Amino acid sequence: MPDSKSLLPILQTLWTRSGLSRWAGTSMSLSWTTVHGLMFNGLGDAERRCGASITGINDEGEIRGSLFGEIIAVTPARDGYAITLRYKNQRCYATAELVAHAQTAYAHAWRAIGEPYSSVVALLIVDRSPKGHLRVLDLAAILCSATFLPCESMHDVAMANRLVAEQRFFEKPIRMHPVDDAFPDFVLLDTRPETHIEAYGGNDPVSDARRRKNRQRLRAGRDVTAIEWNIDSQSPDDVALPPPGRNA
Repeated sequence: MPDSKSLLPILQTLWTRSGLSRWAGTSMSLSWTTVHGLMFNGLGDAERRCGASITGINDEGEIRGSLFGEIIAVTPARDGYAITLRYKNQRCYATAELVAHAQTAYAHAWRAIGEPYSSVVALLIVDRSPKGHLRVLDLAAILCSATFLPCESMHDVAMANRLVAEQRFFEKPIRMHPVDDAFPDFVLLDTRPETHIEAYGGNDPVSDARRRKNRQRLRAGRDVTAIEWNIDSQSPDDVALPPPGRNA
């Protein structure tokens, strides 16, 4: 069975390949039914691209399957925790060890479970107990905005929700590697040229300054227009953005 290190890239690849990291600015909402359909249809391709198979029969001959779900609650249960998914209030059961791992590995997402204006989506590997209950063998979780755009923090969620409310055409790039500093936090696609939004603050000042300098160097080499957002002193609504269709 693959571990979470292979599940997260699959989940991230699904988002990118399904177009769920881009918002066209033509709507104010996106249904879970649509999201689930896009992800389900793209699962096989994502597995091939990541070199992992997450369903089938394990070494013990037990059948396992996968579930996509928006997690709405994690509550104590007899032998660990019950994870409740929004669709039909479906419940799966996970060990305390697995939940403790998820709390660390997906800290931003896990803390946001149950919070308004955001969502937490998980890819779960499951089998059935002798009594027929769904047991979670492994999982990967990703923090999302209210419209299922992938986010790395609640600051990202707030900015994504603002851009959707203003009907902006934009992309939320997914950082496939934690140390990858080349990706902007948001890209406005409705300005000419496109505008990067890059967030700073909330981290160690030394590493934050290094990341900022590196991004400035990369922008200078690519002639990229960018807006720098200090999350320690500015709310998303305080950030001045160029209007759509205008030169940034």
